[in-house]
Amino acid sequence: MDNDRITFKGFLNFFNKFEFNICTKTKKEVTVQKIESVYESATHITRMLQKARKELSRAYKSHKAGKLSIDELFDYEWHVTELEQQLKNIEDLNQE
Repeated sequence: MDNDRITFKGFLNFFNKFEFNICTKTKKEVTVQKIESVYESATHITRMLQKARKELSRAYKSHKAGKLSIDELFDYEWHVTELEQQLKNIEDLNQE
C-alpha cells in the first residue's frame, strides 16, 4: 500500500504544472456559397438517383429473364439505397 502511495505522489508531483486552455468554438455562419453548393449537390444526387432507379428497373427485368444473378441485382438495389441515404443526409444538413 505504501509503495502505491509513493508511486501516486510521484506521478502527481511530476505532472503538477499542467494547465488546460479551454477555447470555445465560434458558430459557423451560413454563407450563400454553402447554400448554393448544397442545392447543387442535392440536384446532382437526385439526377443520379433517377438514373439508378431506371437501371434498377431494367435489372429487375433482366433478373426475371434469367440474364442477371441475384448478387448483381442486389448491387443495383444497394446503389439506389446509398443514393437515397446521401440525399437524406444532405436534406438533414440543410435543415440545421
